[in-house]
Amino acid sequence: MKSLKQTRIDKGVTRLEISNSVGISLANLSQIENGKQVPTLLTRKRLELLLDTKVNWLDVPKLNTSPR
Repeated sequence: MKSLKQTRIDKGVTRLEISNSVGISLANLSQIENGKQVPTLLTRKRLELLLDTKVNWLDVPKLNTSPR
């Protein structure tokens, strides 16, 4: 399975199109694609339905969990 970002690019869909269709902000989508935020289960399902594929959520870059 491909990552969310790669799947979106391969399908020729822009971040704006996805954010509008799924109901999340562009900033939120960018953070999800870059591994800075974990999408809710509902958002994950909406993204998979919109892109007509399963997204490999394990391929999303790891969240930065190091202490500050």
